[in-house]
Amino acid sequence: MVLFVLRRLQIASPEILKSTIAGVKVHGAVRVKQVQITVPYEKTEAVIDFLLDSLNIKNVMKFNADNAIVLQFRIPDDSVNETIEGLKSRGVGVEYGFVDILDLKASLPRETEEKTSDTKIQRDATLAVEEIYENVKKQSSLSFDYIAFIVLAAIMAGIGLIQNNVTVIVASMLLSPLMGPMLGIAFGYVIRNKSLLVKGTKNEVIGIALSLSVGVILAVIMPLLEPTMLATITANVEGGVITEITRRAGFQALDVGVAIFSGAAVAVSVTKGDMSSLVGVAISAA
Repeated sequence: MVLFVLRRLQIASPEILKSTIAGVKVHGAVRVKQVQITVPYEKTEAVIDFLLDSLNIKNVMKFNADNAIVLQFRIPDDSVNETIEGLKSRGVGVEYGFVDILDLKASLPRETEEKTSDTKIQRDATLAVEEIYENVKKQSSLSFDYIAFIVLAAIMAGIGLIQNNVTVIVASMLLSPLMGPMLGIAFGYVIRNKSLLVKGTKNEVIGIALSLSVGVILAVIMPLLEPTMLATITANVEGGVITEITRRAGFQALDVGVAIFSGAAVAVSVTKGDMSSLVGVAISAA
């Protein structure tokens, strides 16, 4: 049974119900998310009052489950953080109950663009902290795929350096998953989450150690397969010839600028939930 909750779950007339249903379309022109809250029976009234009175959320739907109450409502993307933090301050999702944030891929009726006289450039709504946390946590986890990609990327990078082939080196950067634990370290520090910070640091160290190990193995094996390779690399270094190896042997002040702007690009991409921009960051790092 579905009830539209209006001020302590009392609907006075069909006219109010009609206006409430129409109110669902208020956010038709903006991106919205659906929030689902599962709370015990005894906490339901307090949570609903908080949603209606403090957060000013309309069109809350109530579902009766076996041993709990499920509340659902839609909010604009830019209101997700405020709503979640407000619920957490009341203990929802922390001391009791569950809070789920659902992406709406499509809705009917379709969104209609509103024409405005003033053109404003503003940033798209960011993800909630909890959404970013789940994405970053997944990327910073240690798994078979993580280890496999580290080894394969290190082999490709080593071969690219030996062949003086920048294309192969860039490809190895795109394949390498080392960015994931880096995000875990940075995000864990920002939100003061020690477990995520330690997890990201540990997995980053493991990834770097694997990469160095693969590099050492390649350095031992490749001269046996290509006897003239070592002499060629030594001559290039001593002669000051610019190759992919000698180019990465030094440090320039501009490298710091690349790191700063790349980090800013990563931050924008992660908070927006669009990871496609990380490809450009990997290329710039290469």
